[in-house]
Amino acid sequence: MRSILQILLFLSLAICSIARAEQADNMPTSVQARIEAVQLPRVSFDAMPLGQALETLAAMADAQGMPVNLVRLAPKGEEPKLTITLREMSLERVLYYVASSVGYRCEMEHDAVVLRPVSEPGTMLKTEFFAVNRSALVRMTGISPLEEGKAKKDGNGAAMQAEVEAATRAFLERAGVPFDSVPGASLALGAGQLIVTNSSGNIERVRDILALYGKIRQVQIEARFLEVGQADLEEFGLQWGFSNLATARGKDSVLTVGSGNRTLSSAFGGSSVSNEILITGLDESVGDNGTISQIVNAPEISGGIDIGTGAAALASVTGYVGDFNVEAVVNALARKSGNDLLSAPKLTVLSGERAEITVAQEMIYPRSFGNMESSVSRGSSYSGGGAAVAVTAGTPKDFTTRNVGVEMAVTATVEDDGSISLTLEPCVTEFEGFVEYGGPSVAVAGSTTVTVPSGFYQPMFSVRRIRTEVTIDNGATVVMGGLTREETVKVKDKVPLLGDIPLLGRLFRNEGESTQKKDLIVFITARIVGSDGLPVAE
Repeated sequence: MRSILQILLFLSLAICSIARAEQADNMPTSVQARIEAVQLPRVSFDAMPLGQALETLAAMADAQGMPVNLVRLAPKGEEPKLTITLREMSLERVLYYVASSVGYRCEMEHDAVVLRPVSEPGTMLKTEFFAVNRSALVRMTGISPLEEGKAKKDGNGAAMQAEVEAATRAFLERAGVPFDSVPGASLALGAGQLIVTNSSGNIERVRDILALYGKIRQVQIEARFLEVGQADLEEFGLQWGFSNLATARGKDSVLTVGSGNRTLSSAFGGSSVSNEILITGLDESVGDNGTISQIVNAPEISGGIDIGTGAAALASVTGYVGDFNVEAVVNALARKSGNDLLSAPKLTVLSGERAEITVAQEMIYPRSFGNMESSVSRGSSYSGGGAAVAVTAGTPKDFTTRNVGVEMAVTATVEDDGSISLTLEPCVTEFEGFVEYGGPSVAVAGSTTVTVPSGFYQPMFSVRRIRTEVTIDNGATVVMGGLTREETVKVKDKVPLLGDIPLLGRLFRNEGESTQKKDLIVFITARIVGSDGLPVAE
């Protein structure tokens, strides 16, 4: 009989051990998880001492299989009395309201929940080391690694480190983690570690925040630029003129008649008269009538509209008819040209950060010039006591760079619902030509005069720019078009009345038209990618 009782006692103990083991396996390991799991339908205290109220709450937690240590730490003295009634709350929220109602604060320790007065000096602090990635710091502070790298390169690494620490601390304070109001609290950053000294409760808040912001969110941007350019030029005309040979026959009168029709090149091309270095009054041995001239034109860079500059005439006829010298020039030109620019850059950027894409040529030009100097002095440089001439051009300085082509800045932000918000700023810049600033300079010595143009050329650019914000699904594509530019120049010169005669009037007209059109279409595809570089499921 005794053996049977011993066996039954052993089996009951084994069953209890198994039950306790199963209960332990299902029990949350952290104190925070336990007080969140305990749900209290009703709690009511009427002038109950705080210590006794904590014992009651601990017993309620034990009844639900979630044992929790609730500890009150306070100097010796009168214990506060608690009067409060709460319904349908977790133990975590009940402890928050209990502590707040009596001027205490609630802190999570490793194995207990501690309540201590808010005004208690020398609050127990805890130091924790958190591994933090660069992505989390960028999202919290807004300071990009490019800014940090530039600061280190300039020798300002320590100042930038202090700025990142201050920005991180300010962010955590805005998120509800106090530092200034907790004596002895501090924050330091180094070697991929965030070192935080604060109360246990605040340490847990920092942990939760870093767990959220530590998730790597980055976006892969794939851009496709398609620019199509087309230029058409057509021109046909006749320029003619005749003059009599009265002078050759000893007569006083001379008759000259011409059409004077213009071509596209002469109608829209720049004038070189003001860009001529002219020296007059020198000895005739140096040039016709003692004059030297030198044309100084602006640099020529392709990109402007085609006006047929440099195209030769189709035919030129010169001859004599009786007493007249006859000249005729036939201008005929038809030209078509086009270009396609296709570029497909791809890059990955952190969520919320700005990325830039450039498909362009760099144009370097000066923003200012030194003084241009010219002087004339009488001397023995030329036979017969000529003049010495010195011309010193202005020195270009303060150079700057301008991209000519396609540029785009994009900021991609991953939203909580998995969509992607994009801020797109495409810009197309084209070179138009040069503008000369300043007037000519004149130097005079006796009968010798030097006229020098300013020669200060500055480029002109045309810009097409769009800024827009859109939200798209993961993997979707945004299309931007309408960045079209079309430019047309025309010339139509004719001799009055004669130019209107059917058929025959074509001999008295010169017509030309040049059209240049450029159209840019931009396709932007955005995908969320993980730290392994693989796209997240769309």
